[in-house]
Amino acid sequence: MVKRKTHTSEFKAKVALEAIREEMTLAELSKTYGVHPTRISPWKRAAIENMAAALTRRGADPGNAFTCAPSRQGHRPEKVSGNGWPVTKPSGPTRPTAS
Repeated sequence: MVKRKTHTSEFKAKVALEAIREEMTLAELSKTYGVHPTRISPWKRAAIENMAAALTRRGADPGNAFTCAPSRQGHRPEKVSGNGWPVTKPSGPTRPTAS
C-alpha cells in the first residue's frame, strides 16, 4: 500500500505563489515540484482568498480588510431606501399638516 504524500503549509504557499505569478504553466510547476497539477489550483485559490486575512490588522473587522480609518464605536449605519440612497430628513421648514 502506498502512503499519501503530505505537504507542509510552507511548501503549498511556495507552489501557490509560483502559480499566482504565472511565470510557468501548471504542468511545468507540477513537473518542477513533483505535485499533480490538480493539487496546485486549490492551493492557488486558497492563497488568493486568504490573502486579505493576512493583511488585516489584529482586531480589525475582516470585512473591511483594506480600510485604514479607525472604526467609530457606536456608529449606526444610515437607513437606506429601496433605491440604495440614504434616507434623509427634509432640510427646510416643514409644512403644517391639515387636520
